[in-house]
Amino acid sequence: MDKNKWLKTGIIITVVIFLILISSAILKHATIHQVYFYYVDSIHHLTGLNKYLIKTAVLLSIIPFILGLKWYFFYPFNKKRRYTGAAILISIMILYNLSLYYFTRSSYFAFSEGKVLKWYASTPEGVRFFDAPGFDPKYGIELKQATPELIANLEKTKRGMQPKRLAYDSINEIEFFDPITGENKVWYFMDQSGNYELFDSAGVHPVYGEALRPITKQVISQIKAKLDEDAIKKQEEALKIEQQRQEEAKRQEEQRLAQEHEAFLNLYLTTRSFTNNPESLEVSVLVVDEDNTISQDITRKIALSLKNERLNLTSSLFTGTFVSDGIFEKIFGGDTGKVKNLELSKYSDLLILGKKEVDFSENPELQNMTTANVSIEIHIVSSEAGTIEDNFKITETGAGFSRETAEGMAMEMILKVISPKILETFNKEVTAHEK
Repeated sequence: MDKNKWLKTGIIITVVIFLILISSAILKHATIHQVYFYYVDSIHHLTGLNKYLIKTAVLLSIIPFILGLKWYFFYPFNKKRRYTGAAILISIMILYNLSLYYFTRSSYFAFSEGKVLKWYASTPEGVRFFDAPGFDPKYGIELKQATPELIANLEKTKRGMQPKRLAYDSINEIEFFDPITGENKVWYFMDQSGNYELFDSAGVHPVYGEALRPITKQVISQIKAKLDEDAIKKQEEALKIEQQRQEEAKRQEEQRLAQEHEAFLNLYLTTRSFTNNPESLEVSVLVVDEDNTISQDITRKIALSLKNERLNLTSSLFTGTFVSDGIFEKIFGGDTGKVKNLELSKYSDLLILGKKEVDFSENPELQNMTTANVSIEIHIVSSEAGTIEDNFKITETGAGFSRETAEGMAMEMILKVISPKILETFNKEVTAHEK
């Protein structure tokens, strides 16, 4: 009985020891496998490093890790090996954390999930980053999660790569999307007036400090519609400005022509203070001598001889330049254009234009008696049409012991004849005027 009891006890102990060894081996293998993949996956998810490189580094650390596990767990009574195993395991954990710090110290987001790894505060010293949410210990500013836009803008600022505004004449000149990847290449900002500004990269508006937005097809359509609307407004504004310019140019030209015409009238007419009275017949008289100068005396005498209650006569409408510049000769010859240019119908109904010629001869047999052969050719011109309404020539001879006396006597006879002749024409005009 005793032998059987000890045999059973031995078998049981053997089985238990075998199971312990098998379990230890399985547990050991499972632990190593678990640790291996934990290291590989965690480093890859955080850093995005190549998995083969990570596996190589982890496999290299497995040897000391297994050795540390063995010495720490399977030599409980050997303090030296147990402490050495613990030191190896702790060193591996320290190395693991230091490696993660090294590879993530400049990372703001986790590689696999995009999880935020940094928080920031905008301080007087600039943007300060921290590894956990909270408050800036120096300035007490509450931390915010880092954003891709913030990091991109900081990096661009660091490299001097600020968004540049795009200048364009047509929206068709801009390449909004990458032809290979389809990603947008343009960012935009819309102000309160609905005006769009386009930029070549993401960032912050240099004036308003607001984040630029990536372009979309809908925004492109809105920009095109806005540009078309602005183009129409610009065309209308340009047309309006051009019309105003033309009107102003026309006004200035009219003013210039008016000034020139005013100067033209002032050059040839002595006064324009009086106007043609529709209730009476207005007549202007002008006679020139043979030397092409105004004969003031004869002009005045003819005007006085014609004056009556139905006629208003003036002998002072024209200047000497009117004669010297040849205007008198042209109107006398029937140039209707000059009459209209001078607007003579505003001041008179008819013009009496006369050209005087004198020829002297002396007779020694009669004590040097002088004979004056005087003729005056009269043209009566319509101030409205410029046409010659009547014309005639009167010639008389006068004698005297001086040229002045002889010419005076001839002129007296001419005046006696000329006045009825002119009045005959005027009576027709007066009758037509009264009708």
